[in-house]
Amino acid sequence: MKALWDNALDRIRAQVSGENFSTYFEPLRFARVDGDAVCLTVDDPFFRDWVIEHYREVLEGAMSAVAGRAMSLQLDVAEAPSAPVLELPLPTRAAPVDEPEAFPLNPHYLFDQFVVGPNNEMAHAASRAVAERPARSFNPLFIYGGTGLGKTHLLHAIAHRIKAADPSKRIVYISAEEFTNQVIKSIARQTMDDFRRRFRARCDVLLMDDVHILSGKERTQEEFF
Repeated sequence: MKALWDNALDRIRAQVSGENFSTYFEPLRFARVDGDAVCLTVDDPFFRDWVIEHYREVLEGAMSAVAGRAMSLQLDVAEAPSAPVLELPLPTRAAPVDEPEAFPLNPHYLFDQFVVGPNNEMAHAASRAVAERPARSFNPLFIYGGTGLGKTHLLHAIAHRIKAADPSKRIVYISAEEFTNQVIKSIARQTMDDFRRRFRARCDVLLMDDVHILSGKERTQEEFF
């Protein structure tokens, strides 16, 4: 029965990019076929929910094509086995950790170029306070508003001001969607420690655009906060 799953994987490999295949499909482990259901397992409930939400149709379509009849997906979280206790020698040097990627600042997005009005003066004042006292004023600061009202301008202005005061500050600017994708990939690849080092130990200031996308994504919110 595992041949059904292996052949379905071959079909999926031809349909998606290599990165998506290695991230979202290779971590899926075949368990059994139960009637018209193919039972697979993963290690993390958040990853399971993501795969079901985004790739159920792809998986069931490939499995049905191979089986010659309608097949459904059953995706469970595997029980973690008891890990043996091992004594490992201390490493002589820490493994290298990738620095967060820098982002190009828009040279026109400065506080001095921001048009302050009654609808944004509070956001402007709070952003200046954050830029002048990083991690001490309004931490975290959420800026809410419609499209074109200057949210991205303020994010860049904060980065400009912090960099001007201390060029050594490491600033990461990322969209909430990309942050979520990196959480998913790190879970799938079992590299969450590296992910946390990139965004905690190797980051002084985190600026995130479209943060509302994190709504309802509990696991991503855990990593964010």
